[in-house]
Amino acid sequence: MNHYGQVAQRYWTDWLTSRVIEMDDPETFFTEMGRQIRHEVDTMVAAMTKVVPADIPPEKVQGWKNMARKMAEEKALAEIVYLEPDPSEEEDWPPEEPGWRDLWPDTIITDVIQESYDAESGPLN
Repeated sequence: MNHYGQVAQRYWTDWLTSRVIEMDDPETFFTEMGRQIRHEVDTMVAAMTKVVPADIPPEKVQGWKNMARKMAEEKALAEIVYLEPDPSEEEDWPPEEPGWRDLWPDTIITDVIQESYDAESGPLN
């Protein structure tokens, strides 16, 4: 199993547990998924780096190609691996335990978290 298959296996085991439990052969599934991701990444990188822009200096071409690979990996993983977690396995955020705001009293982080939570909850009417 390649690196991408290992990433997928870890994510799915943590966040899509019910799907993994239902699999007859998870090892083969994630090995094949890793191959598929590798193929997708290689295909995107080849397309993205087919022509090097003229304004990139020769000493920065390798860095540009590395960035193209990272972008391709991010896109492939997002589309193939990082699916929405099973609802029963999602964590509540912000935590609902009493006193969670006490962790960061009078700080901007508390305000940002509260604003985010309020935005997700919708207007209070």
